[in-house]
Amino acid sequence: MKENVLIEILKSLPIFYKIHPEDIPTLIQCLGAVTKTYHKGEYLLHEGQDITHLLVILQGQVDMYKNSGTVSSLMKRAAKGDVLGAASIGRETCPCQMSAVAVSSCTVLAIPYRRLMFHCTRNCPFHHLLVKNLVITISEGQRHLYEKILVISQKSIRDKILVFLRLQTPTAEDGSVTIPYSRTELAQYLCADRSALSRELALMQREGILSIQENTFILLNPSA
Repeated sequence: MKENVLIEILKSLPIFYKIHPEDIPTLIQCLGAVTKTYHKGEYLLHEGQDITHLLVILQGQVDMYKNSGTVSSLMKRAAKGDVLGAASIGRETCPCQMSAVAVSSCTVLAIPYRRLMFHCTRNCPFHHLLVKNLVITISEGQRHLYEKILVISQKSIRDKILVFLRLQTPTAEDGSVTIPYSRTELAQYLCADRSALSRELALMQREGILSIQENTFILLNPSA
């Protein structure tokens, strides 16, 4: 990726908030960061592998999966600005907690942990600002994890669906929500059987609780 294109992307990301574009090339060099591109279906990370880099998504989308025996649960769909491998911050190497698979062709900025946290000999202020922004980004990631736990802790599929939809930010004035998941992916996120999910969605439509058009949902009966 050309440097001018990389700088344009990075200056728009939360992790580079308030870092002057003119300082970004120096910061990238200080960090020893490099860009990597992955194709659709390619693994960025495998659960259990030792990882040594923080990955910042620059382009594309990445699905995060957690395996439990033979079951694979979709934890989150990460996109531009999200970071992968944040759980290992503070260590030079650590087993990865989840697998990461490219949903589409994607590009990431790979930052070595040891350069991010331990070896800034220049004491550059924008390096410290990056770490501060990273902490805020990690906190936001924790919020998504808590939401996931809240959703899957519900006893019934219907309750999982309702809690999931209520946690989403409406994308239109009518309160509709467009989700990024296919039915199979939504079933994986909810830790539910796909057929059972489809039956419950159809039943909720017949009962006037939901209106569904492909991946767009409107909650018609908020008290349901």
